Amino acid sequence: MFAPSDDCAVSGRQTGIVLLAEGRSGSSWLGQLTDATGVMGQSSEWVEPKLLGVDPRRTDAEGYVAAVVAAASGANGRFALKVFPRHLLWFGETYGADFLTLCARTHDIHLARLTRQDRLRQAISLVKARQTGRWSSELRGNDRHTVFDRAEIARAIHFVERSDAFWNAYETIAGLAPRAFVYETLLEDPTPYLDWAAVALGVSYDAAPDARYAIQRNAETEDWVARFHRDADGAGSPALRVCGPGRGRVQAVIRALRGDPAYGRDLYRF
Repeated sequence: MFAPSDDCAVSGRQTGIVLLAEGRSGSSWLGQLTDATGVMGQSSEWVEPKLLGVDPRRTDAEGYVAAVVAAASGANGRFALKVFPRHLLWFGETYGADFLTLCARTHDIHLARLTRQDRLRQAISLVKARQTGRWSSELRGNDRHTVFDRAEIARAIHFVERSDAFWNAYETIAGLAPRAFVYETLLEDPTPYLDWAAVALGVSYDAAPDARYAIQRNAETEDWVARFHRDADGAGSPALRVCGPGRGRVQAVIRALRGDPAYGRDLYRF
């Protein structure tokens, strides 16, 4: 948890939970569970301008944070967010500030970190969602059919690993120790996450609610997993051939070394 400073005690201070994660890690499922309790806020990627519905050009950083918290709040004033690396990078590039640090100045936030051990299936889920536009079981998406693309899956694996490295570095730099959760473990029983959220928010809930989101893994996913492994023998050096940096990525790394914050748009976008 970020500790509030003495000079930041203001009226309207709220308590919230923030889940540090990446796409296809189970964060939507956990958000639906906490939402269903009715007392743990309204979890989503509220830092996203399109989702929030606020033009960042028409408000300052503090106003944007206030809008995010308002959107994420339930009737009891508790709020819930899920944040991906690209959200922090976008906010930093737009306002020159760190979203979580700024949020903690006016609110009490408790952090959790969600990871998925099976990076291959997470990458496959990312690719399928990107191809169809269906990022959850509730969304229709487009009419495109999924097409197995080993190179795209390999790039997605690199993307997931970069995201994990981002959170590791962020925690070290900020001196944070968020509560750690693993998707595969919570699939068996999500109660530990719900119990943590309840304590952090100072609320109580009844039995674990049913989530509206269905797990989107299916027979096609398992077929892609088998095909990905099967094709490895004849793919030459796929990790280098299809995921090599190329001139654009090399230039991004050079900008990163020079301290150019714009590199984030290149390295943390899939």
